[in-house]
Amino acid sequence: MTSKQKHKLNKAEEKMVEIAIKGLERGELVWTKSWAGGGVSGAINHLTKKQYRGINTYLTWIAYEEGYKHNQWLTLNQILTKMKLTKKRLGKAFWFEDKDGKRYKWYDIFVKRDDGKKQPSYPVEFSQPKYRYKVDGKLYTKEQLENLIQDGATLEEFKMIWVTRCYNVYNIEQTKLPKPKTKKLKKNRVTNAEKILDDVIAKYKGRPDMNIKYSDRAFYSPSEHSITLPLPQQFKEKYNGTGQLHFVDTAFHELIHSTGHESLLDRFENTFFDRDHSYAKEELIAQSGACMMMEYFNLNNTKTTELTQAYLKGWLSRLKNEPTILTQAMRQSTRAVKTILNGDGFYEDYNESR
Repeated sequence: MTSKQKHKLNKAEEKMVEIAIKGLERGELVWTKSWAGGGVSGAINHLTKKQYRGINTYLTWIAYEEGYKHNQWLTLNQILTKMKLTKKRLGKAFWFEDKDGKRYKWYDIFVKRDDGKKQPSYPVEFSQPKYRYKVDGKLYTKEQLENLIQDGATLEEFKMIWVTRCYNVYNIEQTKLPKPKTKKLKKNRVTNAEKILDDVIAKYKGRPDMNIKYSDRAFYSPSEHSITLPLPQQFKEKYNGTGQLHFVDTAFHELIHSTGHESLLDRFENTFFDRDHSYAKEELIAQSGACMMMEYFNLNNTKTTELTQAYLKGWLSRLKNEPTILTQAMRQSTRAVKTILNGDGFYEDYNESR
C-alpha cells in the first residue's frame, strides 16, 4: 500500500506535489527569486504580511511560472475587504456590493485573462489545534476548552488534534488592487556568506557542537549532537568563485538535520540511517530547509539551486509513489528553519498560516 493510499492528500498537498514533480521532471523547479514589493523572496500574505510556510511555499513556484513580479497572495474575502465590498448570493448566482448597494461583477475585481477564462485560484492549507472531549466526542476550540475547564472539566479529559482546512488564494497581480510598492532586498555579497553563518550559529539556541576541520565529508552525529564540516578552503578549491556559498549551503543542510535532536524537535526515528522512507524524508527536510535558509539570506546562486534540484530529482520516483514524503518534509523543514532562526524573527508563529 502506498503512502497516498494510506493518507488522502488535501487540495493544497495535491497541488504542491503536482507542481514539484512537474518542475523536477523538466529541471525547472525554481526555488528562489528576488521579488518586488516585499522584504522577503518567499510567498507572503498581502494583507497580514505573514510568510507562507510548509507546503504553502509552493506559491513561489506558481508566481515564477506565471511571471508575476510580486509574490503576495490573498483570499477572496481578503480581496473584498481591501476593496470594501461584500459578497451577495441568490441561489447559485452571486455578485459583489459596496456600502451603497452598487453591484460589481467578477471582472470588476479581477484582471481579465487573454483567453477569457476566470483567474485561477490556488489552494493553501491552514492548521489549528482543536480539542476532542472524551465525554461527548465533540471538538472544541481553545477558548471553548477553557470555558469547559472553568465549569469543572479537567485537561486530562481532552485530546488535542490538529485540524486542517484548505483555502484558495490569488496573486495580487490577478486582482485590480493597487500593486505593492517595490522594496529592495538586501544583497549579500558572496564574501559575506561565512559571517552570516557565524551569526546564525551564534543565535541558534540548542545548537550542536561545530567541528570545522580538514575532512572528506560533512555530517551530523545525532548521538553526539555535533556537526563536522570540511574547511571553507576545501570548498573554495572545488568551487572556484562560489566556494563560500557551497560551504554555507552545506552547513545549513547539517544544521537542519541537527534540529531533529531529542532536545529540539525530536524528529528522528530509529531508522534514521536506513535508506527507507524515514531516511528519504529526513534528507528532503534537510535539503529543502537549507534552500529556504539560503533564500532567507539572499545567498542563492544558480549553481546551488541546480544542485538542490538535482538532489531532489534523485528522489523523483520515490516522490511519485509516496507523495506524503514531500508534503511532510516541506512542513517539517519550515519548523526546522524557525528553530534555527527564531532569534531573527523568521516566521512569527508556529502554525501553518494562511
